[in-house]
Amino acid sequence: MAVGPQHKMTDLKDKVERKKTKPGDIDATVPDWSRYNRADVIQMYGQPEQDEKNGQIIYNSLINHEVALNEILANEDEITKNQGWAFCDQIADCSMGEDFGNDKGQGAHVEKLSYDHDRFNVYLDTQKDQVFYATPDKNFVTFR
Repeated sequence: MAVGPQHKMTDLKDKVERKKTKPGDIDATVPDWSRYNRADVIQMYGQPEQDEKNGQIIYNSLINHEVALNEILANEDEITKNQGWAFCDQIADCSMGEDFGNDKGQGAHVEKLSYDHDRFNVYLDTQKDQVFYATPDKNFVTFR
């Protein structure tokens, strides 16, 4: 694994966790990366190894690859299982709330910047120019 950058996206406001608030209702608290934009990401992490703009490829990466990365990070004790579930909830929310374009990925307003051989990824809403998800690898991001 590569050593992370000197400067990282950071959100220490709330502890990352998932909890039941009432029967059948779950609340996930996750980092808010929206204050970071594409230029911030490039400044912190450098040019990405891959820059994907096809919405369907990004959608599939988000719901498949990122869930698998969360499982790997939890199994390596980089994040807790509870945090892994909270990040999976965030992935589900993002998969429904972002514009991934048509079934061919055209017209999408998302971008995926990949680092460390696709082990750390940053997902951006290109209309708002803000990060909506980042792989929770503590070599690259800081959260509680």
